[in-house]
Amino acid sequence: MKSNVKVSHIARMRARALGVMGLGALPACKSSADTDGLVMVPMLETASSSSAIVADAGAEASVATRPTLEPRSPNGQNCTREVHCAAALPSIPTVPYAHPYEHCDPSPLGEPGKLSPRETNEHRVTEPDVCCYVSFEGCVGRGRRGGGGRVMIGRPLRDTRGEWVTAVTSFHEGWSEGSREALSGGHDERESQSAIWAANGAAEHASVAEFARLALSLLALGAPADLVRDVHRAALDEIAHARICFTMASRYAGRPVGPGRLAVERAGAGSASVAALVRDTLRDGCHGETAAALELRAMARLEADAQTAALIEQMADDEERHAELAWRILRFAMDLDPDATSVEIDRFVDDLERSPVADEIVRPCALSLVNRRCS
Repeated sequence: MKSNVKVSHIARMRARALGVMGLGALPACKSSADTDGLVMVPMLETASSSSAIVADAGAEASVATRPTLEPRSPNGQNCTREVHCAAALPSIPTVPYAHPYEHCDPSPLGEPGKLSPRETNEHRVTEPDVCCYVSFEGCVGRGRRGGGGRVMIGRPLRDTRGEWVTAVTSFHEGWSEGSREALSGGHDERESQSAIWAANGAAEHASVAEFARLALSLLALGAPADLVRDVHRAALDEIAHARICFTMASRYAGRPVGPGRLAVERAGAGSASVAALVRDTLRDGCHGETAAALELRAMARLEADAQTAALIEQMADDEERHAELAWRILRFAMDLDPDATSVEIDRFVDDLERSPVADEIVRPCALSLVNRRCS
C-alpha cells in the first residue's frame, strides 16, 4: 500500500530535529516530491522511482545503487508469500538496484512488495525482461498478530534478538471505551478491521513498556530531568494511542478487545551503555517515530470518516513530539560520549536503506550532529 504525505511535513520534521539539537538549517535537500506536492512515504518502503537518470552525451552516469537482498517476512512471522512479476522499466530509475536488476522498479506503483532477486532470476529463464516482487500477507506470530493491516508503530518493545514483543489480544475489558455497538459492514470486513486495530493497539501497548525501559536507561546515564519527564509523558501518549486502537477494534468486533499479559521479561532491563542508547534511539526514535508520524499523516488523508481521521492526526502529532524527543536524546548522548555516539551514527547511516525519511530527515540530521562535533 502506498501513501502520500505533503513535502511540508518532511521539511517541518527536519527543521524540528535540527532545532532541538541546536543546529542550523541544512542546505535545501533534493526533494522526492511529485508535481502535486506529495511524496511517497510508506513506513519501510523506498523512495519513488518516477525519475530516470539522464547523462550528458558521452558522460557516464554515476549513481548509488540499492542493495539487492531477498525480502524476508517481517520480524520472522508466519506469512503467505505472494509473488508478482512485471515488465522491467524502459529507463533506469534515479536510485536503481545493482546490475542486473537496474531496470527493476524500486517502488512499483500499484504493485505490492519488494524486488526478489531469486524470483526474478528464476522467471528470467523464460522471460528475460521481467522483474519479480515479493510481498507477505496474513502475517501472524512474533511481532504482530491479526490481519494484513499496517502496524502504526514508532518505538517497539524488542527482545534480546531485536524482535518485537507484544501481548496477545483477546476479548476483555480495560483498554477500550465508548459504544459497544458494532460498526456497519460485512462480517469479514469487520473482523479484518478489528484485527488490524487490535494489532496496532498491541504495538502501542508494548511501546509503554519500551518507554519505561528508556527512562531507566536515561536515569542510569545521568540524563537531565526534562528528558526523563518527557519520556514518561510519551509513555502516557502510548497508553492513549493503545486505548484509541482497542476502542476501534472493539467497535468493529462488537465487544471489548484488549491486551493480555505482556512478556516484558523477554525484553530485559534498559541498558546503561551510551552506544546501545544511540543505536536504539536512531533506529526506533529518530527513524521509526519519524516514519510513523508521516505514515499516520498519510493514513489520515485517506481516512473517509472525519472522527477517525482526527484521532489518527492526534496520534501523528504525538509521534512527531516523540521523534523530536529522540533527537534531544541523541544530542544528550553526543554531549555525554561524543566518540561512541559518532561511531554509532556513522554505522547506522551507512546501513540505512534509502527512503524519503532516511534521505531527507534522518541521515542529514544525524550527520549534521557529527559534523558539528568535528567542526
